[in-house]
Amino acid sequence: MASRTFMRDMRGSRYQFESMMAKYLLVSFLRKQLRLVQAWIVVHRNELMADRELAVFGETPYKIEPL
Repeated sequence: MASRTFMRDMRGSRYQFESMMAKYLLVSFLRKQLRLVQAWIVVHRNELMADRELAVFGETPYKIEPL
């Protein structure tokens, strides 16, 4: 009986560890993606502002080179 409890606890611990690692990797990935998008915004800032002005006046904005 004790070995079953031990194994169940070990599986639970493994699940918690894997869950924590998945969250860490996701956050790490999201931070890298966020930095990439922020850099893209800096590079295309003028184009973005011009497109915003067009959109405010109901005109179709120009296409901006994607990432």
